[in-house]
Amino acid sequence: MEIMQKKENLDHRDQTINTSQKLASIMASKAKTLAKAISNAPENDSNNIDALEFNKLLNEFQKDTDTEISTKCFSDFCAQIVVFGLFIETATETDDNEKSRTPLFDFYPLYRKVFNFVFKNEANESIKNAANDIVDLFSQMDKKSVLENLNKSCANGDPNFDFYEIFLSEYDGIARKAAGVWYTPQPVVDFIVRAVDEILRTDFHMEKGLADTSTTKDGKPTLQIFDPATGTGTFLVGVINRIYKKYNYKNPEEWASYVQNHLLHSIEGAELSMIPFALSHWKIGMTLKKTGYNMKPNDKLRIFLKNTLETEHA
Repeated sequence: MEIMQKKENLDHRDQTINTSQKLASIMASKAKTLAKAISNAPENDSNNIDALEFNKLLNEFQKDTDTEISTKCFSDFCAQIVVFGLFIETATETDDNEKSRTPLFDFYPLYRKVFNFVFKNEANESIKNAANDIVDLFSQMDKKSVLENLNKSCANGDPNFDFYEIFLSEYDGIARKAAGVWYTPQPVVDFIVRAVDEILRTDFHMEKGLADTSTTKDGKPTLQIFDPATGTGTFLVGVINRIYKKYNYKNPEEWASYVQNHLLHSIEGAELSMIPFALSHWKIGMTLKKTGYNMKPNDKLRIFLKNTLETEHA
């Protein structure tokens, strides 16, 4: 069975990849191959260049997220973020590509380093071949058919992020269930965000509800919006959209000032799984970009890689 699946995935060049399920299956296989090449690189590299670069990335990620992960977990993360990041770019690419494409790593600089480690690694044949195979996969994809298939089955408002559930099931279905990767339908998100906004205005007498700008004596936002299971950022995106549309921030300068001085300091999230954690940065950054706000180099989203069910975070 496993041999047959490997053969099928190896022969993807002869297939028509026109459904999201088939694409997810092949993407998962390619990601596993890349993850293995990345995790083996430090051992196989006699000059130890790959080991130094990989450990540097791992240490930077652990420091930035204040968490400890194994070499295998980080290899899985690198492979998944590369494969799924390329899917996001391919799916959102338009004919006016130079103006429209917004790479995943624009909102979290470390991801650029991961991409560079994979795609600029000329010395390691295993990584180089796995990376080239992934690029080739997306060039063979029937983009129109796959996206139409995704749109028909979309349940959570954004087919690209719905697709992550399918991809993760193929990559590691057990990990998906263990991490509880199940997303809230968009209508439910909209209802909860709208209800919270209304309660803040009526019961807590905050005139602007979710857009409240009052601060405490030490200068911190009075209103803190926290999502303990952020996923790909759907609830926080809902909050941003509600604020932008409801409270008429039509002046670009006024909106930019509000985002920098209030919004980025009042919304927070925690996520257990690394890929949704990564995608939440992209999704929130893209949402802000659509409102006319481009994140600055010093802007930092307060999304943390944490398990909020652990005692120390409860």
